[in-house]
Amino acid sequence: METNERTESSQHSDSHQLGQSLLSRWRLLVLSWLPVSIALAAGSYVLWAIEARRAELTDVSARLSETRQRLQAEEAQRKKLDAEKQHLQKEVWQREQEVRDREAAIAALQQRQTELAKALDLKDPEAVLKRLKQQFAGARADERADMLFRRGKDAYDAGDLDVAERLFLESSREDPSFAPPRNGMGLVEGKRGHLSVAERYYKSAVGVNPRYVYGWYNLANVNLLLKQPARAREYAERALTVDPEYAPAKDLIRHLDSSR
Repeated sequence: METNERTESSQHSDSHQLGQSLLSRWRLLVLSWLPVSIALAAGSYVLWAIEARRAELTDVSARLSETRQRLQAEEAQRKKLDAEKQHLQKEVWQREQEVRDREAAIAALQQRQTELAKALDLKDPEAVLKRLKQQFAGARADERADMLFRRGKDAYDAGDLDVAERLFLESSREDPSFAPPRNGMGLVEGKRGHLSVAERYYKSAVGVNPRYVYGWYNLANVNLLLKQPARAREYAERALTVDPEYAPAKDLIRHLDSSR
């Protein structure tokens, strides 16, 4: 009986020691893994912080890219506005120059008209012609033709159609190959309302000089007045073959197109 109690006591003691040993080993195992767990947790936190920082930097980079693109667009718009401003300034300068040129041309024309009115009796075409022939007596025939045409143009601009007619006719006699006075006669007759006669003079002008753009345009214009739109278009197109940039002919064709 005593022997059995001792045996049970011994077994109990051994079990207790075994439990204590296992507990000690567990504690050692936990203590040995604790730094690893802490290190893993710290590493995970660091990785999370890095990813968070990377996402933040990506967002900042995207905002910077948007800002850069906006600044580039604003800079492009500013350059465009500067270019438009310079273009407008150039146009304003050109318009101002055109106004100055026109004012100078008007002043010169008025001066020529004044001088012509003082020197000549504009009511007497023959007196005008005689005086001009004396003035240009030493010039060549083509020079006389040009001078007579210019004086005829002055008379036309001044509204004296009789003097203009006389000078244009004499200019053509001096140089039959000179187209402007023939065109001038067409203008005179057109002003008088003789459209068919004006048309013949314009045809005469382009007949002696097919490169005379004003003759082709005036032919187009007079045919428009004669209610011949097909011929008007044909002559306007002929004018543009001579000078593709001649604006009055382009305007006339646009007018014909809009009237269809």
